[in-house]
Amino acid sequence: MIAALLYIVTVGFYLFTNSQKTSLKEAVICMAVMAIYCFWHLTIPPFAATPNFYTERAFGVVPFVSMWAILFPHFAINQNPTVTRILGWIGLGAMTIILAIFKLFVW
Repeated sequence: MIAALLYIVTVGFYLFTNSQKTSLKEAVICMAVMAIYCFWHLTIPPFAATPNFYTERAFGVVPFVSMWAILFPHFAINQNPTVTRILGWIGLGAMTIILAIFKLFVW
């Protein structure tokens, strides 16, 4: 439930700040991938048999950090925005693949 609220707040913040640092096409793709990720993570079984603090943080927080890096690359002051966006896409893609492996083969 917190992930859904965080997703809505992030998308709303992006729309209301009208960030010009990220192209609209890239932002929409990022929001769609993150929505699919949240839906898959929160609603589609199987779930972890014994969820703990670290797995929930990894599958819940890390993708949102990647989403913020893609949508708001200018927050990383000492880093090139292009590098920040690329690292965000790598993080989001890696967490999606790891979630798929866990959902299909481990849990």
